[in-house]
Amino acid sequence: MKRFYANLHGLILVGLLLVLQGCASLHNFDYGRFSPDSKVTQAFELYQVNPGMNYYFSGSDVHPNALLGLDNHYVLESSLWKPVDMTPSRMKELVDGMKSKVSTIGQGLFGFTLLDPQGNPVGIWYSILSASRVFKMKENNVVVVYTPDLDTYEKYENRGHGWGGM
Repeated sequence: MKRFYANLHGLILVGLLLVLQGCASLHNFDYGRFSPDSKVTQAFELYQVNPGMNYYFSGSDVHPNALLGLDNHYVLESSLWKPVDMTPSRMKELVDGMKSKVSTIGQGLFGFTLLDPQGNPVGIWYSILSASRVFKMKENNVVVVYTPDLDTYEKYENRGHGWGGM
């Protein structure tokens, strides 16, 4: 009888591990990652527009929560991102608005490269570090990029400039 329960326990454990492994691989298969990139930060802060990208922003027109540049070989699936005909002067307005907002909450702005599951670049991103960043790839070069939370800046406004209320 002991041997039966030992075998049953082993089978359950192996089955559970297989299920968890399957869930993990399915969950991460289509998701890309955001890689911190100082060159992207510099490009946004120097108002450099890449003509091979389509640009979008999320949040306020005055101080967006995030800026997104997507390689024009990809299609963005989202009604929450606002497309923008990006020029250096328009990028300056958006980036300067973001800088103005983050200066009041003690945060900085950072650039990221969006990498597909195989590590290929598909776009760029600019936001505060804590802004939520998730995207996944779909068929036919369709990309779903989730917007940051609506309270991206507001959650820092009552913290004494982002330094823990000091």
